[in-house]
Amino acid sequence: MTKWLSLLLIALFSAAIFANPQVRIYNDPIHLSPTESSDKQSSEGVHVGEKKAEGISEALSGDIQKQNTPDSTKLPLDQQIKRIDAEILLLKAELARKNGIPSHVRAYLDSLGAVDKALISPEMQLRIESLQQYLQQSPLVSPQEANDALPFKFGAQNIAVLLPLTGDYSEIGLAIQKGIQEGFPNTKLKFYDTEVFDSMLELWNLMKLTQPTFIIGPLRPGKAQVLNDLDTQVPTLLLNQIDNPKSYVRCLSLSREGYVPVLVKQLVEHQFKGVSVIVDSSQASQDLLKSFETFWSDYVEKHPDTTRSFRIHIQQVDKSMDQAVGHLVNASQSNIRKSWLQKVIKHKLHFDERSRQDLDVVVSFVSARQGVQVSPLLNFYHLGTVQHYWLPSKLPTVKDFNKSMSYWRNTYALLPRYFADQVRAYAKGSLESEQQVGIFHAFGSLAAKVAQSINDSSVRSLPSILGEVMLDEHRSATILPEEFWLNKGSFSVVQLP
Repeated sequence: MTKWLSLLLIALFSAAIFANPQVRIYNDPIHLSPTESSDKQSSEGVHVGEKKAEGISEALSGDIQKQNTPDSTKLPLDQQIKRIDAEILLLKAELARKNGIPSHVRAYLDSLGAVDKALISPEMQLRIESLQQYLQQSPLVSPQEANDALPFKFGAQNIAVLLPLTGDYSEIGLAIQKGIQEGFPNTKLKFYDTEVFDSMLELWNLMKLTQPTFIIGPLRPGKAQVLNDLDTQVPTLLLNQIDNPKSYVRCLSLSREGYVPVLVKQLVEHQFKGVSVIVDSSQASQDLLKSFETFWSDYVEKHPDTTRSFRIHIQQVDKSMDQAVGHLVNASQSNIRKSWLQKVIKHKLHFDERSRQDLDVVVSFVSARQGVQVSPLLNFYHLGTVQHYWLPSKLPTVKDFNKSMSYWRNTYALLPRYFADQVRAYAKGSLESEQQVGIFHAFGSLAAKVAQSINDSSVRSLPSILGEVMLDEHRSATILPEEFWLNKGSFSVVQLP
């Protein structure tokens, strides 16, 4: 009976497509919505729209490599519909490849990545792999897209805001929403809940019907990256960091990756030429390392004379910080020489480890639990004069950080202003439970400020309770950290150069 029902449903969908090729099928089986009109087609063109209709009809009727195989019909009815939706995304990706638009291919594949793997047939997987291979061989930006590069300008006529207003991130999203609304008191805003759509492609198809002039959001990094890759050609202020933003896209983020330029300038300012960077295997630590290496490479290219004698060494924490610092200072080499000499003369020797003498500073992109060990270990190896800069891969809880304060030794920490304010409030017993939500409210207000300052090139900085915000010549915004000196319970601000 299930088999006949599924076949009947597929036949009905096929008939709907033939009758009205402007109907798009969503994962929700009862959700039908018109797509953009044919007179507003993008670079795909009218002939592509016709091919889409033909391809979708073939997929629904089972003509493309046996879509209606016994394996397919054994799936529950709702999963059969979802597989059809995945097939449509795959067809669109293949059509984008034919039109030579890699960014559209990438966006469709990103949407397919959210589909349950059990719904992807072996034949579909082969086609996906073919598209992935195409992307590897294609430039990040096609000639057509390069010619269509748009400036980053703020247009207040029709502002769309994309936030998670339901689900696990709703508390954060609603706090940001309130901050943005207060930042635009006399402007009508259109809010979209990113969590009710199966993909950013589905959200964009709906949103572009209103012809937005400026977009704020999304917040979650995966969704932000997909929106960028869709090449909307609408000026956008994303609320997270992404890779390869378009010419009309900028990022505003609470991420500590934005602190890396401040750190690099500190190293150069103080002429710390022997630099060792300690990282662990966490994704946050590796992201900070990637940002450091990228920015350092760019900085060296622009300032070859002032950076020529700098030496950068990367030290991975494999088992423990004790072992990592031992490797970093070459303590094992001294132990090997001592053991060899004791064996030769057959006599036990008094031994003081000799550490490397070319080290000026150690930078750690690690957790507080690991970072607190670095300076005491350097002192143990007779390197107490080596400076330690800590940029946390993950912020500790305010309570835990306060408890550990007395254990820190001779460390410069780059921390968000809001975190420092919370630490001080906790020490005084006045930290409020709502303060964390207040951070995201302030972030929403700041996003509104940044958006409204984009067109005024005379505005180079903005005050904020989250920290001072710098706007460069490209109107990219960075929330600056504050530098603190941590030593035996001391927690004091250091003036950045």
